[in-house]
Amino acid sequence: MPEPEYTGAPYRAPRTPREETLAALFAEVLGLDRVGIDDGFFERGGHSLLATRLIARARADMGIEIPIRTIFDLPTVAELATWSQESAAPRRPSLRQMFAKE
Repeated sequence: MPEPEYTGAPYRAPRTPREETLAALFAEVLGLDRVGIDDGFFERGGHSLLATRLIARARADMGIEIPIRTIFDLPTVAELATWSQESAAPRRPSLRQMFAKE
């Protein structure tokens, strides 16, 4: 069977550095060459396991925490970029060893 062809919104390029970063993360996680700012994560082949990978990449690359529910509610680059500018929590501190090993 042939791969389904995506027939969603016409491609719109990222307009800001934040959109550029998120679009690159979407593309990387989804295994695509490019993702426009109006492309939906799940419409482009994403699923919950890939959403957790996107969350981890956003944490590492952008220093923000995105709740998984937010990706379901705001699945486009443009929506997530706006949300992350206004509402994203900073990355959780890294775990550190509290006691020396004996």
